[in-house]
Amino acid sequence: MLVEDEKKISDFLKKSLEAECFAVDVAEDGEEGFLHAHAPHQDKIALFEKSIDDISRFIYDLLKLTELESNNEHLRTDRIDLSTELTGLVEYFAISAAHSGMTVTSDIASGVTILGNTPKLKELLLSLLSNAEKYTKKAAEKRITITLHKDADHAVLSISDTGIGIPQEDLPHVFERFHRSHNAKHAGMQRSGLGLVIAKTIAEKHNATLTVTSTEHKGATFTLTFPCIVD
Repeated sequence: MLVEDEKKISDFLKKSLEAECFAVDVAEDGEEGFLHAHAPHQDKIALFEKSIDDISRFIYDLLKLTELESNNEHLRTDRIDLSTELTGLVEYFAISAAHSGMTVTSDIASGVTILGNTPKLKELLLSLLSNAEKYTKKAAEKRITITLHKDADHAVLSISDTGIGIPQEDLPHVFERFHRSHNAKHAGMQRSGLGLVIAKTIAEKHNATLTVTSTEHKGATFTLTFPCIVD
């Protein structure tokens, strides 16, 4: 029932958002449009458009989480060379992060193989990498470190950053819906409060665990532990 209610709420918000976007598009249409005729209010219009973007992001995350939770079946999985997949993602991510002045380093063991769903796995990893980048942008030292190694019959993947970190009182709640840490709120960082919930849900669909350790003002480390295939 909860999932059905969430879908109804998401659909309602999505339709309302589409109507608001249409209104803005109409207002901007043509040189004699409403926005052009009310230039002094451009700053308010920009704020309104940003609000639409934030709502859109929230709806997208809510729909994604609802879909994941409503599907009680296991993900369709295949044999995945996690070492190769992670290496490719890190190379791609490093190019993007370099534009923000960040240093990305990695230590990825070869031959680490797991059972997984490639699209969902990439979504999970990119979500954690993007999260690290977002909270490291304003740090004095901008560094993100990715490691992968085998530990007995498990694959252990860690993503560490030197960002704002997470206050100790917030750590037990980081994987709760709509939770935002106090320092993130004070820094004015916009997020839906669902990103880490989605990441943890995808991890669990892979029979993996997602944990976090952090020291405020020094950074955070998110660790994924997967069962790996032992040949």
